[in-house]
Amino acid sequence: VLPNRAHGTDVVKAGAATSLQRAATQTVLQAFDRCGHSVSRTSRNLGISRTTVYRHLHGETRDEARGLSREGPTPDTPADAR
Repeated sequence: VLPNRAHGTDVVKAGAATSLQRAATQTVLQAFDRCGHSVSRTSRNLGISRTTVYRHLHGETRDEARGLSREGPTPDTPADAR
């Protein structure tokens, strides 16, 4: 979310976020290959958590991993994650 100074509101740059997510996933996948498909080695080399590596490997966004969708919480989302 980036501030829109002209209107005083926050604007989500969806295209930029999606492009950034794709670049991050590509980086994780390349590191995963270089690390012999070891999640632990990949996470250590990139300085990220193993959970983050798994999310990139399985194509989940952070919101999807938390049980949220673009439409809002899913019926099986725990109440504390809403």
